[in-house]
Amino acid sequence: MSHQRGFTLIELIIVIVILGILAVTALPRFVNLSDDAHLATTKAEAAAFKSAIDLVRSTYLIRDTNPVVVAGATVAIDTTSEWPTGTGSGSQLCINLWESLLQNAEPVVAMSNVNSLAAGWNAFGTADLCAYGKKFGDRTFANGDLPHFVYYIHDVSAFAIGSQTYAGSAGEVQKVNF
Repeated sequence: MSHQRGFTLIELIIVIVILGILAVTALPRFVNLSDDAHLATTKAEAAAFKSAIDLVRSTYLIRDTNPVVVAGATVAIDTTSEWPTGTGSGSQLCINLWESLLQNAEPVVAMSNVNSLAAGWNAFGTADLCAYGKKFGDRTFANGDLPHFVYYIHDVSAFAIGSQTYAGSAGEVQKVNF
């Protein structure tokens, strides 16, 4: 006869307790990595956006044509500030600008409620500025805790949405909550 030997109940409980302790100590590290990843993504997108804005502006200044066509994309230039702008109005202007500047970019949607965001990238704006942020937990533009960036088409002395106030110069891409 062969004896089959398994784990005792005590051994199983000890293993479960050890795994629980490891999970409790390791979980905060993974949560912090998620925060860092969201922040890095937003920083990278802001840098790509700024580079595209600068490229289009430089092309406009050299060619002196409006709109500017760069890499097959047509980008309108604001006649007052001479900085790139989107077509349309409000948040749609910002979405059109995003899509014309960034090839193969993630989709961006117009923010419909200042207290909640759709999954992925969200945008809101006026004829003077565009703000872009990626949904991240319960953070929002209105709460002032969402890492995002703002592009100023014109000089803006003060523009508030919720508890967040924006002010900047035409052509500036400003990182917020980084």
